[in-house]
Amino acid sequence: MTAKWEYLVVIWSRFATKKTRPKRSDPTLSYSFPRQPSGSESYWLQEIRLSIRRPGPSKEENFILWSSEDGEKNSLLDIYNKLGAEGWEMVSVTPSAMTMQDEVDGYPHSSNALTVGYWFKRSI
Repeated sequence: MTAKWEYLVVIWSRFATKKTRPKRSDPTLSYSFPRQPSGSESYWLQEIRLSIRRPGPSKEENFILWSSEDGEKNSLLDIYNKLGAEGWEMVSVTPSAMTMQDEVDGYPHSSNALTVGYWFKRSI
């Protein structure tokens, strides 16, 4: 008997969106923006997003894992544990987009992932 598999992909992505700073002081924006001058009218909202694409015509599930305004929103480990409980097993990790940065954590140059695909399979 031949084993049959179905596959699922989880896409982890890092985003930065330029936003306009509110004109008056907004107490809901508690995160400080160290790389932006205090008088700047704009700032970069950074987010780490997760997208789950299941087999078949099902809808894509989207999560915000972390945001520079709100901190952690969803736990990646909790999401992986739920997939594991459904019988999914991680089989591959593939970074698909990278960026280079100057001076990160004391290193003169550093590369960071912008998009990573995590492939899962389960027996059907």
